[in-house]
Amino acid sequence: MNKNWPRWIYSSVAKHFSDKCIADGLPIYIETSPRDTNKLQDWVEFRLDGPFFTGHTKNEWGIIIEVNLVISSAKNERNNYRVFTNQGLICGYFAQEIPVFKLGVGVDDDQSLLTCLQLITEGREKLVVSNFGQIDTAKQLLQSTVEGHYRANLIG
Repeated sequence: MNKNWPRWIYSSVAKHFSDKCIADGLPIYIETSPRDTNKLQDWVEFRLDGPFFTGHTKNEWGIIIEVNLVISSAKNERNNYRVFTNQGLICGYFAQEIPVFKLGVGVDDDQSLLTCLQLITEGREKLVVSNFGQIDTAKQLLQSTVEGHYRANLIG
């Protein structure tokens, strides 16, 4: 198992979703990044669980990751459906395939393609959308999540 796999997976998947949000003008915060959302009407938070590794053979590994995007939209009397519009955008970002590159500035980080993560669709919902509504009565904020699972095989 390569010690860089978790970092390459995380950075590639975060970049995929970040690039999509930026292209649509939707602010996104990666789980550990600093944030100031006080003046924003809409934003997204990215979270990744895993990778979860399963050894298939001595050098072959199966991996599964869970991608979770939290959508926040300020309540607005003129358009209380913005959170649902943003859900639709986010659902579209979950590609059937996400390439994983050796991203970084270290000696092993040559930017080459490592593998492609495949969206898991059999045996479960392709995407799970959860609506939480207004969680805090003091904050005029609607929240929801979109979650998807990916898998790949790696040699090493």
